[in-house]
Parts: sequence; C-alpha cells; structure tokens
Amino acid sequence: EIYTLSLHDALPISICDPDNEEFASLPTGARQALQTEVNKMEASFMDNDWQQPDGGYRKKIDVQSFIDYMLATELSMNIDGYRLSTHFYKHGEKRAEQEGIDPRWKTTLWDYNIAWGNANYYHGKRTDCWQYEMNINFRDDDSPVPFYWYRMLQDTAYVSALKSRWQQYRQNNHQTNSLLSTVDSLAMLIKEGGAALRNEQAWGIYSRRYIWPIPYYAQDYDDAVDYLKGWIRQRLQFLDKHLLPPRVIETEPVMVASRSRSEERRGGEECRSRWS
Repeated sequence: EIYTLSLHDALPISICDPDNEEFASLPTGARQALQTEVNKMEASFMDNDWQQPDGGYRKKIDVQSFIDYMLATELSMNIDGYRLSTHFYKHGEKRAEQEGIDPRWKTTLWDYNIAWGNANYYHGKRTDCWQYEMNINFRDDDSPVPFYWYRMLQDTAYVSALKSRWQQYRQNNHQTNSLLSTVDSLAMLIKEGGAALRNEQAWGIYSRRYIWPIPYYAQDYDDAVDYLKGWIRQRLQFLDKHLLPPRVIETEPVMVASRSRSEERRGGEECRSRWS
C-alpha cells in the first residue's frame, strides 16, 4: 500500500489500484501523474469560477456520485465517512477519450461497519447530528473531513441538487417501509438459515457487556434488529426535516407545557445544522 497526499489538508491518500508493484510496470511518471490529478481536483474547489455550472469543480468530479456518497454517509451516520473510508477513482484522460467514458473523479460506497447507530463514540449512535461536521464537533482528531466536502456545501446549486436527490430517494427505494422491509428480509434470512444462532454460539454476543464499539447491548437477536430499525426511523425523520421541503399542515393552536432546553436535546451537546 502506497500513499499520495492531499496538498490542501496534508492528509494521506492510500492508493489501492494500481498497487506498489504494478507502478513499476507502468510508464515513468505514472505515480506523479496521479498526484497531479489529485492536486487538480483539489485546486478546482479554490478557483475563482469554482461554482460555475460548466467549470470549477464540476469539471473535475462527478457531482452526482459525490451527492450519492454524501447521502449514504449521512443516512448511515458513518463516522469513518469522508475521511478514513472513502473510495475515489478516475479513468485516465487518454482511456476516457478512447472509450468514451467520464474521466472525472467518482466515489463508491465502502466500509459501513461502524455506522447505522453502531458506534459509542463521535456521536455514532445519535440520529440528530451530521457526520460531515465532525471537524467542528471533534477538532482534535488527526483524520479530519477534507475541505472540499465543506466547500460544496457553500454552493447553493450543490445543496439544491442534494435535497432534490434525497426527495427522489424518499419517493422510491428509500421509503421508510421499503428500508425497514429490507432489514426484516435480511434479518429473517440470517435467522432462518441458522447464522444468527451459530454466531451467538461462537461469540456469546448477548451475554457480554463490552464489545467495541457497540453502544446498545441487545438482549437477543430480535432485540438487536429492533434497535436498528428504530434507529433508522429516527434518522430518516431527522434527514427529512432538513432535506425535504416543509409540509403545509392546517393546525389549530394548542397549549403545551414548556420544556427546558436540556429536555429538548436527545442526549449530549447539540449538533449544528447548516442545510435547513
């Protein structure tokens, strides 16, 4: 495994393909060419025309790919997202021209084991925080979220497209019942096939009181599934509140008891929100 650098943040970027041995068989300067492409991508976010629809960062990245990655990361509250477990790839300009494919940087989905409410640190179990704001909430971590994710959120066109994409998700395969049905289907497959029982016999999960980094110790398999489904419901409500258009509902005024600010929080300090 070899590395290049993000020049803006000085963060290491691991190169998975080609690997170190393969670089020896590539033309001279291939590794430097890859570093140059990283530099160009980052520089595009700092150009004077960085927000232009036909220029700026849109010439260097597939914006739809980044939006889909961002929504997946936020839906799952993946605390490794953006910074530790983020796959990027691009095709070389020559190959892209020959094969008629997009040469811009794209993202893929990878590494969601410390997500979906399955972490007891960095707000991992909470449903009312944004993972992209980790640099604000946890300033001392040495693997921060790269600057360009924040930069894109300064672009009103990007935010508008992101909200439209979320609305499209929620009208299709990300409807609440659809997501929960998928969880039920997979949970049943694992349980009826005997895998859940074999896993418990091997590891004694539900009798242990410490397993890193689990935040919720379920009584049994069904309880663990219920926790996941409850977490997903609350997460969807939070995202909908900030990403979907406000609903117009006719109401009548009612009297409610006042609550203290601490009672309005869902535990711990409040998380910021910049999308609403």
